[in-house]
Amino acid sequence: MKNTFFILTILFFSIGCKNTSEEKKGTPVTTTEISSNCTNQTTYGNTSICLPKIKGNTEAYSIPEVRKRANEFEDTNNIILGYYLDDTTYQQISNFSTITYDNYYKVYAPIAATDVKMGPSEMKQIMQMMTTGFIDKSFEDANKSNLFTTKNLEITQPILLEKYPLTKNVSVIIFLMNINSEDTTQIKAASMSTVLVKERLIFIAHYLNYKDETTIATLKEHTATFTHAFIDANS
Repeated sequence: MKNTFFILTILFFSIGCKNTSEEKKGTPVTTTEISSNCTNQTTYGNTSICLPKIKGNTEAYSIPEVRKRANEFEDTNNIILGYYLDDTTYQQISNFSTITYDNYYKVYAPIAATDVKMGPSEMKQIMQMMTTGFIDKSFEDANKSNLFTTKNLEITQPILLEKYPLTKNVSVIIFLMNINSEDTTQIKAASMSTVLVKERLIFIAHYLNYKDETTIATLKEHTATFTHAFIDANS
């Protein structure tokens, strides 16, 4: 994924040239505001972002142990804006540095695009570029291929299962990937939503341990619920 973000960085800088020239003409830089009923907010450059409450989940990036562990696995080209843990994981927060967990959400954005205005066309371009490093297969085709054994799923490269618009300002990809640690290899089902809010491009990732095809249905349902809540909170 790091190579993909390197390509994105180049694209972001090319898009950003227009915005830089506009600022030189005297366009004032202001911080966007959000509703006063938002209880958890962060900033992405000069843009205020609301991190909504999600039933069954807690936003926990401000907790030092969570921040440290999340940052260890994050691409240095990105900034994490929010990190949500489900209730089961959050109850183990005192041992967070040692537990294994899934069913979490990450809200993040590319540092290179801070304060760069985006529109639907740029969103589509970026989503197209972000899928170039994937094997593109339907779930049915992947299930029939040699990427699956009789008992275990084996993935050497991320498999793109679906790509679809959730709304006019949200594009979603659903994929499978390996997560390797010192002791184990876990197959993750993941979604990555490209969300256009306040003329800024924000990414939302959601991860579940892959069990079977029902995992994909659950992933898509979770993704839609979270993303709609995020959009509503930032409208």
